[in-house]
Amino acid sequence: MVAHYTLPVVKAYMGHVQDNAAESVRRVLDRLHDCAFDYETDQGTHIKVKITVDKKKREATVDFTGTSPQQASNFNAPEPVTRAPCSMCFASWSTTTFR
Repeated sequence: MVAHYTLPVVKAYMGHVQDNAAESVRRVLDRLHDCAFDYETDQGTHIKVKITVDKKKREATVDFTGTSPQQASNFNAPEPVTRAPCSMCFASWSTTTFR
């Protein structure tokens, strides 16, 4: 693509794709409400999540405060691993549920 269209053109269109994705997620946030969940796992630990939506800023905060501490098993996930599914959920909602 770069050879055919040039790097500046490809970068410009990638920027358009990213801007469109960000706006799609913001449209999801316009329709979501604050919520909280507490899930007890089979091991007896808890995953707690609270989602707070700032409608004015069109942002959401996903807070895992109160989740059980790290365990000696393989049922743990470091912060980057928890961030990715959160992002994917918002992106998924933007292309399916709220079209």
